[in-house]
Amino acid sequence: MDRYTSMGISNHAREFVDAAELDRRQKPVTFTPTYFLVCQSLELSFKAYLRGSGYSDKKLRHIGHNLNSCVAAAKAAGLDDYISLSESDVAIIAAINPYYHFKDFQYSVAGYKSFPHPDALIALADHLWKSLRLFCEQRRDYHFGKPTAIA
Repeated sequence: MDRYTSMGISNHAREFVDAAELDRRQKPVTFTPTYFLVCQSLELSFKAYLRGSGYSDKKLRHIGHNLNSCVAAAKAAGLDDYISLSESDVAIIAAINPYYHFKDFQYSVAGYKSFPHPDALIALADHLWKSLRLFCEQRRDYHFGKPTAIA
């Protein structure tokens, strides 16, 4: 049985962006947990949208923590009807994706790193969540326990 609802995932996305904003206010210098928190929020917002669009747990797990894959899947599922990501938005996501996807924020790899500005990521995560909130709320039970989820 599918366990995760679009609304539940969306609520977690809000919690992570709130935590990133709080962390950013407390530590105005670049701080790795801020990036992790905001990337987690982005991932969860995209996946909440995908759940509401009919994606199963299995299909969401296949996407993994790859933000580029989240964007592509969400766009294919009609994301542009709810929010238009600019080229700049997609570029910011693409720039942070390698660090998030390969868990560099949890298990840091030595070397030069170039991250997008955290405030830009936080603003994007907040805008994404707000833009998808109503959709997720309306679709909270669309797939739960039903064979209508996309396999």
